[in-house]
Amino acid sequence: MSDGANLGIDASRALDAILGDAGEPNEDERTTPAQTRERLEAAPLFDGPTPWENDDRDAGYGAVADSIGHAFLILIEEDASLLEPQFYPETYPDGSPMHEVLVGKQRDQSDVLWNAMKERWPQVDKWCGGASGFQVGFAFNAACYALERPTGGNPAIVTMRKKKS
Repeated sequence: MSDGANLGIDASRALDAILGDAGEPNEDERTTPAQTRERLEAAPLFDGPTPWENDDRDAGYGAVADSIGHAFLILIEEDASLLEPQFYPETYPDGSPMHEVLVGKQRDQSDVLWNAMKERWPQVDKWCGGASGFQVGFAFNAACYALERPTGGNPAIVTMRKKKS
């Protein structure tokens, strides 16, 4: 299931379609990869007033995702190896053991980029007001779309299937 980032819409509009009754984005709402890149690059990199300081919560939600997407664009262009498969180690960097079910499992690339972003911009989490998993996954897909790379699923979207009895 796509989160809509590959349509060039923002995270607020995507949630309106996924969780609300807004329907699928029409052609006028969609943007090209180049237009999406322009939107992401216009988003601030975690300085100045936060998007939450206005009264429009929906706009703030999308603006935070765009700022994260902007950072992801920079990180990917500086080090494309961040997009290569990475795996959970046996221990965390602080030496404490990794949860045994994760050891050796592939990490989600949005998680890889989120951690690289927090190293580069330590103020990110506070500025974002605690980004949601959907925002981070959406930002990853938006950055990939803007760079004309393949997008993927959003780790915050869960698909459930009924088990046959």
